[in-house]
Amino acid sequence: MQHAPTMPKEPPLGEEGGIFAGFVPLFELGRGSYGAVYLLQNSEGLKAVDKRVKLDNLTEKEKKCAIQEMELLRQLEHPHITRYRHSFHSFPCVVGPGLWSGRHHELLHLIMDYCDGGTVEDAIRDLRQEGRSRAEPDTVRRWMCQCTCALAYLHGQKILHRDIKPANIMLVEVEMPAGAAGAAGD
Repeated sequence: MQHAPTMPKEPPLGEEGGIFAGFVPLFELGRGSYGAVYLLQNSEGLKAVDKRVKLDNLTEKEKKCAIQEMELLRQLEHPHITRYRHSFHSFPCVVGPGLWSGRHHELLHLIMDYCDGGTVEDAIRDLRQEGRSRAEPDTVRRWMCQCTCALAYLHGQKILHRDIKPANIMLVEVEMPAGAAGAAGD
């Protein structure tokens, strides 16, 4: 998996971060039309992500949708859905270099668990770079089963995910105990 270069040293998240006070942004993981996602880490090596939604360029309807997404994420609890941890607002400020200030933008910060395996899109790209045309069938079957279970849970909550694509399916590296490979089915 390819990472962006390290960002210039930024101040740690303050008390607005709740239990994430002291976490520092390391680098940008990705960017979309509404904002960007940054990897955070504290002094003990624990990681999280900060999904920053730029609110100042959004219409009132889009702002309402961003707030609604945050409220929905707060309520979700499923093993195959990235866990929401905390959220806060930051406002533009003239003084200070910190990313937390939003510099020139009003931001909604969604702090979530870090998925260390990248995305399905990353996995496909890695396979192609290795000269392989496809993933192992058991791997694809596991991904599909987990996605289907997560979608069934969302649908049961009357939530429709409208942007399902390989770049939005996060993977987690799982350490298997010695001898456990292939021992348990999904």
